[in-house]
Amino acid sequence: MADQLVKRSKAAAQLDCSPDMVRKMQNQGTLPLIHVGRAARVRQSDLDAYIAQQAAAQLAGTEDTQ
Repeated sequence: MADQLVKRSKAAAQLDCSPDMVRKMQNQGTLPLIHVGRAARVRQSDLDAYIAQQAAAQLAGTEDTQ
């Protein structure tokens, strides 16, 4: 099954941040960017992995969250 691609706005809603913050994370390489034509998308699996990584970092007490 193909991985679902989501718009920045949906990714932002899942991360509780702005679409501009998602764009910044993509520009920094923190969150992978997928281009579909001219549109920028995020793989749902990449988003899930980022959320899991941030949760694990918080549980471990590190300051690696953005």
